[in-house]
Amino acid sequence: MKDLFSKRKKEFQFYIKKLPLSPKYKDYLIDNDFIENNLHIYLFYPEVFSGVFISKKNKQLIQRVKHLNISGYLFYRSMLEIDKSVDQMNTGKRKKIESHYLPILSSLCQEESIKLLTTVFPIKSAFWNFWAKRREEYLTALSIDKGKSTIQLLSDYETYADYKSAFGKIAIDSVFVLSGRKSKRSYQALLQSHKYFSTALQLLDDLLDFREDLIHPQFNFGLFLLRQRLSEKAIDASSLDNDTLSKHLYLQGVAEEMILLALNYFKKSMDAVTGFDLAFWNEAHVQKIRSADTILTHIRSYNATIHAKVVLSKRLFSDAGKTGDMSEQLKLSLGFIQKNQNEDGSWNDFQNRAGISNVWSTGFILSNLLNVAAVSPDAINRSVGFLKQNKKDGMWGYNSGWIPDIDSSTFVLLALSMAQHSLPKELPQWEGYQKRNGGFSTYMDKKALVEALDFQYKDVTGWTQSHSCVSSAAFYFLSKCGLTGNTSHKKALKYILSIQSANHLWPSYWWTSPVYSTSYALRGLIHSGYSADTDIVFGSLNALAHRQNEDGSFSTELNEKSAFFTALALSAFTSSKQIANLFKESAKSAASWLLHSQYDDGSFPSSYCLQIPDASICDTGQVQRWEKSTAQSTNIVIDDFMRLFSTSVAIQALSSYRSLHN
Repeated sequence: MKDLFSKRKKEFQFYIKKLPLSPKYKDYLIDNDFIENNLHIYLFYPEVFSGVFISKKNKQLIQRVKHLNISGYLFYRSMLEIDKSVDQMNTGKRKKIESHYLPILSSLCQEESIKLLTTVFPIKSAFWNFWAKRREEYLTALSIDKGKSTIQLLSDYETYADYKSAFGKIAIDSVFVLSGRKSKRSYQALLQSHKYFSTALQLLDDLLDFREDLIHPQFNFGLFLLRQRLSEKAIDASSLDNDTLSKHLYLQGVAEEMILLALNYFKKSMDAVTGFDLAFWNEAHVQKIRSADTILTHIRSYNATIHAKVVLSKRLFSDAGKTGDMSEQLKLSLGFIQKNQNEDGSWNDFQNRAGISNVWSTGFILSNLLNVAAVSPDAINRSVGFLKQNKKDGMWGYNSGWIPDIDSSTFVLLALSMAQHSLPKELPQWEGYQKRNGGFSTYMDKKALVEALDFQYKDVTGWTQSHSCVSSAAFYFLSKCGLTGNTSHKKALKYILSIQSANHLWPSYWWTSPVYSTSYALRGLIHSGYSADTDIVFGSLNALAHRQNEDGSFSTELNEKSAFFTALALSAFTSSKQIANLFKESAKSAASWLLHSQYDDGSFPSSYCLQIPDASICDTGQVQRWEKSTAQSTNIVIDDFMRLFSTSVAIQALSSYRSLHN
């Protein structure tokens, strides 16, 4: 589609430049930003459907279709200018033009559109009957917008959306008439598909334009549904201001319902034309479905973070540290983890532009819990079942909708091997992603990564290089699962030893402290047979102890005390009996700080422990400023908002500490 779009854009802009219009109007009509930011098939809408009726060999009719393309786009522009004029809305980021010129622009676009149409269809052509019908449909839609007619049922809304896109249907009408009205069944199928597609688009528009439609009153299906939802809860929607209504749109689940409805209509639209040769129509569906999925991801992320803020406890456990036995606190933490397990067996935590993690988080959390004997077998079985069902190309990713990555796959394989007491069959494929230097990157397939990032980043070198934190976790997995003799482990060991910093710690690419990489590297070395008196192990543990705060905690690079990193450090200090004895005081103070930081729901506090640098950045020290926000995609730090990462690591670390010091 990209090549055809570029070609048709040039043809349209060339046509406009030849018209006897002032440069101001020409520049406005050929504005590249506007053309690029609207659905690309609008520029050649009749051509999208022409193949159903017209043979590519009929060059005369194909040339007329090109005229219809320009005519259709001009009429589309005329409708937009009418809408802008009626609603008195801002023209946004496009080229600015005074509002009183909008009706003139609309008239000019209609004039040029009809002039082109008359070169294709004589005045007595049946086409003009279709034209009159679509005009009446559009006027009906306008009356609904202004409250002169009401919508009570979803079927009414379908008709409204269909009528509002009436002049889009002329694209189908035009090529149908141009072909001599052949294949009426195909014609009706296309109209049905277009109706469903328009309904889906209208749902998305109503969601995105919710606030604007409150300010410039016109019918909005989201408001219609929200009023019903609030009425069921005895809340008068008319008593709420626009900000409150906008929040309720999400909190009452209406926004998510609209997206799911839109996705269903996109599916119905594609089903209506199954078997038709409509490559561009199908591609438009794929693009809009991807956009809808992205919006759904953000809605669910927003709802989840709001839910966490409301539901998770803010009160510390009152009896923390008062007794020498931590059994009650560990039991409470396990209860928290199991309570927050989803029905499908997954756990959710962390949120970024790719949404909330469910696959990586489940593998990570389960791998920690399996070190604790008291975990419910049912919780384990359900999470294992979830992980087995959520592979992509044999590996696992950040969440069910994201591409596979090595780090997620590492923790899933670790969890599965621990749960089933045998190494999964996917291990050879995972080993195949190890780089020649022995390290592991997060992503291997650059092309798939660029595509997953919606082509926002051309340079993804930073995300595809070997990462010390990913490699440390991979090395730990190989060591813990008894693979110390195989080639992958030998290569990983050599790499781990080669990247230790001069300060005896291992740096982290994705984490806001070297404690993460250092903890996994150390535990991997201990499982590989290295003892506490080995220079590399002792030096690293000693350096780790020197990072500890006076109160026993460990902090992020942003100087925020972190239960997550404190628990990881405690895991390192209790990785063997010998180490536990040598670093007894460090372990004791870390355990004490954790126990005194626990909330009364069993959770441990979240912290901004995860960082996401720009995909091109190889050295995170190059990032001048880290933002605590998910409004942007990269150069951000994010927290485990559900506290599940911190809590699962704390359970594992405290259990290990208790077993070694009892």
